[in-house]
Amino acid sequence: MNQTTKHKQTWNDLNISQKVQQELLKAQYMNPTDIQFNLLQKLKETNQTVICEAPDGAGKSIASVIAATQHINVKLQQIQVIILVFHQNHILQILNYVEKLCASSDIKYDLCFGLADGYTIKIDTQLIIGTVEGIVQNFIPKTALGTVRQVPNSMQHMKLLMIHDFDQIFASFQQKEAVLCLFQSLKTRLAPTKNRNGGVGSFRKYFTMYQ
Repeated sequence: MNQTTKHKQTWNDLNISQKVQQELLKAQYMNPTDIQFNLLQKLKETNQTVICEAPDGAGKSIASVIAATQHINVKLQQIQVIILVFHQNHILQILNYVEKLCASSDIKYDLCFGLADGYTIKIDTQLIIGTVEGIVQNFIPKTALGTVRQVPNSMQHMKLLMIHDFDQIFASFQQKEAVLCLFQSLKTRLAPTKNRNGGVGSFRKYFTMYQ
């Protein structure tokens, strides 16, 4: 009986950009893990919420960075992807992956954590890694509880919002309310209608959540 050899999944199967593939191989990530392949494939196929639950070490964090690189138009000098994390320490882990995978690309990124009012990111930032407090409190103007916060002009080209440690964030009432407020403001402001610059809102209505 002939035996069929299972095809080994590769980064090329996911149509990952050549620059990112080169950096992955340079960092010794030779092929995607099952969770990475399935997650990235699902993000290509759907515009709905994707929830990924996997144990530590399964490759969720680097998969989120790969997904971010594939959703960014380097010619557009606007915020396009946000990666939310529960704790500041996780920012440094994500940053490590970003620095590796974006080493040969033109993607511009910045960090945002804490409650430093008035914090200003670089004007041409395309990817932000931050805590819930850092993103919501510093980039979405404060309004009365329960009202929809206004998304600033710098976020009008948002394409992807990813949440790490989803279970921990939603276990905190304050962080849960802040994230839900961000969801609502993004969906309301970034519906596919013309913005003031004549462009069309490009936010793909899904949120990638990691547990």
